[in-house]
Formats: sequence, structure tokens, C-alpha cells
Amino acid sequence: MAQLRNLSDNRKDIAMDSLDNVFSIEKDFIYMIGLDKGEEKGKEKAKEEVVRNLLTKTSLSVEQIADVAGVSVEFVDKIRQKMAATE
Repeated sequence: MAQLRNLSDNRKDIAMDSLDNVFSIEKDFIYMIGLDKGEEKGKEKAKEEVVRNLLTKTSLSVEQIADVAGVSVEFVDKIRQKMAATE
């Protein structure tokens, strides 16, 4: 890659085009693992936000919140404890 910096713009374009043909980031195994982990973290954050909103904006029990949010009672308790610690 350092050698690409010394090439003319035209040659850089040619080199990068050929690299695109060799490497496809969407097919890279490590990229796919990272993508999966990112999606899981995003889903977890979304569930946490739903639970936080239900805890602060409703009078539902922990069990009811867990049922509505599709998470475990332990997950709701963990979020509730985090919220209490930051108050």
C-alpha cells in the first residue's frame, strides 16, 4: 500500500481497480464476523432502550416489561439497576 502513494493518479486508479477485483470486503470472513457482532450489539442496544422507556414511562412490573420487550426478567433487572446507579 505504501508503494501506491508514489504512483501517479492514473496508475493508482488502475492499481485500486485491480485490487477491487481481488478483494471483496463483503466476502471477507473477518468482515462478516464484525458485521454480525455489530448487528448483535445494535439489537441489544435497541432492546435496552425499549426496556428503559418502559421502566420510566409506564407502571408495568418487571415481568410485564420483560414479556412486552421480549427479554428476560434478569435483563430488565440489570437495566433497572444500571438506571438506579446513575441517578
